[in-house]
Amino acid sequence: MCKFADYVPAYFNSVTNFHYSTWQKTYYGMPGVDPDFVSATQLSHIKKVWKNQEDLNKNKSFAPAIIAQENNQIVAIIRGNEHAFSGTKILKYEQVYVRPENQRQGLGAALSYLLFFKALQEGIQSAVVEIDRGNNGSLQFQKHIGAQEQPVESVALDWRGNQKFENPIWVVTHPNLSYSMSCLQEQLQTRRANLWSEINKYVREQK
Repeated sequence: MCKFADYVPAYFNSVTNFHYSTWQKTYYGMPGVDPDFVSATQLSHIKKVWKNQEDLNKNKSFAPAIIAQENNQIVAIIRGNEHAFSGTKILKYEQVYVRPENQRQGLGAALSYLLFFKALQEGIQSAVVEIDRGNNGSLQFQKHIGAQEQPVESVALDWRGNQKFENPIWVVTHPNLSYSMSCLQEQLQTRRANLWSEINKYVREQK
């Protein structure tokens, strides 16, 4: 049975190792993603990402991260944080990774639902996601749950300034998180009853 929990610093080593190994397996050889970029990314870079996530939380910023565990092993993670876009608070949906052998089991949908739930609790009504070109499955999943593809320059560069993208990307937005959650809920209730039960346990504990 898969269980969900908020990330806390005690998970740091297991989460960063999971993130690094899953990222490598997901992106190495993916069309449109530079293999040299994948090979050059070090575990130390992933550790900096999660240290920054912890620092955001220490500073009382909204930066949720949720893990899924099965038999006390991490099988999926998601994280995000709050950004200001055109004067409005939005959720920057940073990463979701699922262990390859656990993919297509609804874990990405479940974690997305929980991340959106936490954002709505904070009064955040919309989200943005950056997806590496070549990861067509992720793009189609996001569109299936209410996301809309946007021109890269009109969305991402708003907070990146003139920073260049290391890989070509797609940018999609969720203009209505409540609607996206309803799409996810329909999928999970009809296809993943066991996961939906654990999602409800997590939600009850958050209230």
